Amino acid sequence: MNDSAQAAVAQPLTPQSQSPVPDSSRPSPTNANPSREPATADSGVITSRSGIIRLMIGFFLVGFMWAAPFFGSANVLLPQRFQDIGLPNPTGVIAQLNSVGAIVAVVANIAFGVFSDRSRSRFGRRTPFMVCGAAFAGICLYLMVTATTLPMILLFWSGVQLGMNALLGPFLAVLSDRVPEDRRAKISAAYGLGILVAQPGGTALASSLIENQVIGFLIFGITLGISGLLTVLIWPKEPSAKNLAPEPFSMQSIATSFTPPTKGAADFYRALVGRLLIMVGYYMLASFQLYLFKSYVGLSTKDAAAAMTVLSMCILVPSVFALLVAAPLSDRLRRRKPMVVLCAVASPSASSSRSCGPPRWRCSFTPDSPACASASTTPSTKR
Repeated sequence: MNDSAQAAVAQPLTPQSQSPVPDSSRPSPTNANPSREPATADSGVITSRSGIIRLMIGFFLVGFMWAAPFFGSANVLLPQRFQDIGLPNPTGVIAQLNSVGAIVAVVANIAFGVFSDRSRSRFGRRTPFMVCGAAFAGICLYLMVTATTLPMILLFWSGVQLGMNALLGPFLAVLSDRVPEDRRAKISAAYGLGILVAQPGGTALASSLIENQVIGFLIFGITLGISGLLTVLIWPKEPSAKNLAPEPFSMQSIATSFTPPTKGAADFYRALVGRLLIMVGYYMLASFQLYLFKSYVGLSTKDAAAAMTVLSMCILVPSVFALLVAAPLSDRLRRRKPMVVLCAVASPSASSSRSCGPPRWRCSFTPDSPACASASTTPSTKR
């Protein structure tokens, strides 16, 4: 697999991605062992304290600036938009949106990884894709407010996914390109924290703008659109790639990048299946939460938006608490799987509360916590 695809395999690139998990067994493309070999002046590997801090800020910003628009749009603005324009089956549209988006995201992530690995721009290998991808995604996200037919909705949403993966695929490859191995955990944590804060924050902002969707899509489009440019301006400048030896490009090289591992990959597939099940369960609730409040609980649009805001804050507090407690505890115990199992048991237990008691308080118990999803992306030290 290419450098970017390796990062994507270690950290599945879904809307719920929490923190990229570096694979220390693979060499960095610019430094075979950054923790042991000194970085050269033109290697691009950041070793200074100020440089690491700037990288952390950039990783946090990208995590926040793609996740807040994504979750705010997908969980609130788009479901309400589909009802406002009179689509006959809005829940079916959401299902189609998620399906098409997932297919585009998987293909685009790997493809843009291949392209950026072979880029020889004077601005670096990753920078052009991050800037242009974010801008394209932001434009397509804003154009969603103009779509009134299913084909246009799917077209613009595919554009959002295409641009986001042009941003995120090369962006996550920077972790192995420029970050020393012993600093990658901190950088990953900054990225995960950005997403953790963005999900309830974006949902709360979208809920406050549910009756003014044009402004909501404009804010989210601009936020996503400038995320790549803002990040590369904050980061230490990426070295030019003009003098790097060219890599051969062929359809075979792209096909190789799409080939999953087959040897010694049992843990990879266990993590893949586990994360898949977590994400399916999570999005079955999160994607239709607004409709649950309106059709099942019986709230008006305004009251449902207010409930979504309260629910977002209820998600944020235990998520941050779980992240602050579970991660150090897991490190101290040197065990990962007990945390994952505990989360897997707690989530359906909370979900079952929706089937008990009066509807108005059933939906107040929710397991929609991104901290649970992040448990499956932590590198294992002991099984």
